[in-house]
Amino acid sequence: MDKDSTVRAAWITGGLALIGTIITVLVTTLNSDHGGSLPSHDSPIVHLPSVSIPSIDDTPASVFVNTTSGAVGSQVLVSGRDFQPREEIECDVGAELVATTTADSGGGFANVSIAIPDFYKPFQKPLSVTITCSGRRSVKSGETPFTISG
Repeated sequence: MDKDSTVRAAWITGGLALIGTIITVLVTTLNSDHGGSLPSHDSPIVHLPSVSIPSIDDTPASVFVNTTSGAVGSQVLVSGRDFQPREEIECDVGAELVATTTADSGGGFANVSIAIPDFYKPFQKPLSVTITCSGRRSVKSGETPFTISG
């Protein structure tokens, strides 16, 4: 047997011994939890402690703009609600990140100024895009259509 094979065999033997030890500890723990014997069921039942799961707010986020169309470079005010309180929000026009903001204590933000990116200059107008704002922690997002005019 060469040196690599010997080392590999030692690792496998050690791993199997560790797995056997873990199984022994688990069975011993189960036995001691049930007065020295496993419950008389077809299979052992393990009772896990109860866990408190935080409520999930499934209210969809909403995004609003002060205008639904404008030229490349125009300023648009974006507002949103129903995000997580104080989470960071990213706003995109299409796939272009145009602003970041932080939601207030109620999960909203108001009048964040964004500019329609120069990226859209070469495209034929009118062009329909989506303004999307997404919460970094909640992964909630809201969107609204926008038309880039000539």
